[in-house]
Amino acid sequence: MHRMNNSETWRPASPFRGGRAQALYLLAVAAALVAGSCGDRGRHATETGPDATETRPSARADSPAPGATQTLGGIDFVWIPPGAYMQGSTTNAEETAARLGGLPEWFADEQPVVERRFHSGFWMSKTEVTWGQWIDVQGATARTSELGAEEMAKPAASMTWEECQGFLKNLSVRAGMRCRLPTEAEWEYACRAGTDSTFYFGEAPAALTEHSWCRANVPDGLPRAVGQLALNPWGLHDMLGNVWEWCDDLYAPYGEAERTPTIGYRVIRGGSANSTAMSLRCAFRAGLSENTSSPRVGFRVVCEP
Repeated sequence: MHRMNNSETWRPASPFRGGRAQALYLLAVAAALVAGSCGDRGRHATETGPDATETRPSARADSPAPGATQTLGGIDFVWIPPGAYMQGSTTNAEETAARLGGLPEWFADEQPVVERRFHSGFWMSKTEVTWGQWIDVQGATARTSELGAEEMAKPAASMTWEECQGFLKNLSVRAGMRCRLPTEAEWEYACRAGTDSTFYFGEAPAALTEHSWCRANVPDGLPRAVGQLALNPWGLHDMLGNVWEWCDDLYAPYGEAERTPTIGYRVIRGGSANSTAMSLRCAFRAGLSENTSSPRVGFRVVCEP
């Protein structure tokens, strides 16, 4: 797994394959991705296969159309339809490293590929939660009092996983439905949006600058205002780049989440404005201590209908 520090997230290979020493190494590599020193580096789906553990209720006949939008609690949401996809990377770690850089062990936990099925859809926020939305729900504090108008449209970053829970609790009351962080399976499903390529727009890293704030178009590596670049096929902005996004899950290799999670480490997804192509892939995974705050880590919201 990748572990991260405050400049960029990273992920070493799975700590569950090489003992305690490798686990510590992997945690060290995710911290470095957040810091940048390595350069880059609720309700669940049904998983088919030997480790199937997750279930969701059946789809309703009155479900919204894919890509439908609505505003809940002052935040714009997009409907993510029921369906299925293959979670993980179909490209082996050695090929990924040869093509996009990095070390093969950084990508080892993207396999085995697992089919995930969603029997009902869910609402996902169209963008990462912004500072303006954070203040609207949580109120102004000393931490936010000096933010200017330009900052209000940027992702609310530097929140620990636990701090996000307070926001989600208050938003749930305002929205009238349960709001939470996406599961990792939900996040990748929504990011891929019916595609099975390396990036949701295809295989060419050069197109990242049309879809993603990343190192190729952000020289300072700092977040930009949300919603300015191209949408993914289901109408979501900034799923790749800008800031890493917290997921609900504890980090674990696929199939081992119920047995050997990394306690205290949560999954983060999507890469940041300081990332290169290798960690902007739909399949890329990283882990970060839930008590860590980083200016390159934010979040988006799922609401359950």
